[in-house]
Amino acid sequence: MPAWVWFVLIFVVFVAIVGCYVYGAYRKETRRDSIAGRLTTILGFYPDQVFVDERDLAALAINAKSQRIGLVHERDNQLVTRVYSFREVVSAELMENEASVSKTSRGGQAGGGLAGGLLLGPLGAAVGGLSAKKTPVTHLTMLAVRVVFEDMADPSALVRFYQGPPIEVGTREADEALARARACLDALNVAIRKGESELA
Repeated sequence: MPAWVWFVLIFVVFVAIVGCYVYGAYRKETRRDSIAGRLTTILGFYPDQVFVDERDLAALAINAKSQRIGLVHERDNQLVTRVYSFREVVSAELMENEASVSKTSRGGQAGGGLAGGLLLGPLGAAVGGLSAKKTPVTHLTMLAVRVVFEDMADPSALVRFYQGPPIEVGTREADEALARARACLDALNVAIRKGESELA
C-alpha cells in the first residue's frame, strides 16, 4: 500500500478518536447541565452551588440565602429528590478509597484529614488520611463526599467525584476530583455551622 494511504488511514482513526472523546465530554457536560436544571425546577430555588456525581447518579444543590440543600440521588433503583434545611445536615465526610479521611459533624469539629493537611500541605487530607493510616495514599480508586441528614427514610447520600481504575495522586485527574470534592465538603461544612447557629 502506498504511504499516503497509510497516512490517510492514521489521520481518519485519529480524527475518530478525538471526535469520540469530544462528543463524550460534551454529552457528560450536557447531562450535568440537565441535572442542574432539573434540581432548579424540582426544588423551587436557584442553587448557588451544584455538585454532580461523576456517574450522574447523585447531585447536591445548595442555596445559601434560603439555607436549603436539594438532593437528587438513586435509591432502590429510583431517582429520589429531597430538600433539607441546613439544620437537618448531621455530618459530611470525605471518603477516599472507601475510608473516611475528614469528617465534620454537628456539634463536632473537622477531623481526620485535618492533621494530614497541616503536616502534608494542601493535599494532606487526600494523601495523609486518618491518623490511623500508616502509609500515604498514592493512588485513588474512589473519592466521594458522604452526607448524612436527619431523615430516617433516606438518611445519607454519596456524591462520587471519582470512581474507577486507580489514578495516581498528584495527576491532573486526581487533583480535579479532589478540588471538586473539597469544594463540596467545604460548602457542607459551612451549612453545618450555619445550621448549628440556627439551632442554638
